Amino acid sequence: MINRIVALPPLIHASPPWDLAGGEGLAVAKQLFGEAVNHLAPFQSFETIFEGEPCGVLRLGDRNFRVSYSGPLDAIVASLSRDVWVQQFPWLSAVPLSPRLLTTANIQITTRPPHRWVNLPHNRAVPVQIDGVSILLWNRDRQGQTHLEGHSATSTLNALTRILNQEDYSTI
Repeated sequence: MINRIVALPPLIHASPPWDLAGGEGLAVAKQLFGEAVNHLAPFQSFETIFEGEPCGVLRLGDRNFRVSYSGPLDAIVASLSRDVWVQQFPWLSAVPLSPRLLTTANIQITTRPPHRWVNLPHNRAVPVQIDGVSILLWNRDRQGQTHLEGHSATSTLNALTRILNQEDYSTI
């Protein structure tokens, strides 16, 4: 057996993703990202170009969204003077995950019905637990390529790294 440390890759985002929510969260999201937002069910997403930059919009709830965008979304939303808040949480991280690693590792990944993570369609997210560590898996189709991201507290992702490092992935 080869002893090998497999750390999670560095963060995808230079900064954490944005969370957008509030009484007018849906209206503001439609104003910013277009009518397509209105057609998303919870845990569905789409990719777009916003202010000239790639942007992913994930619906978390009725008026709650997670936005992957490298620009100053807070300043843009503040200029609208609407009943919403937008924030990047310094404790929240988004990291790329390998679907192959998740399917071949000797780890337990669980979801609660009706969710499933195996064969997760593009532009969908699902809350999962990996050996008891809670994360949100977001399967994004960015510029024609699949990107699986794990979103969770940085400390949670550190625990996930420890779990994954307990395995021997030399054959992956």
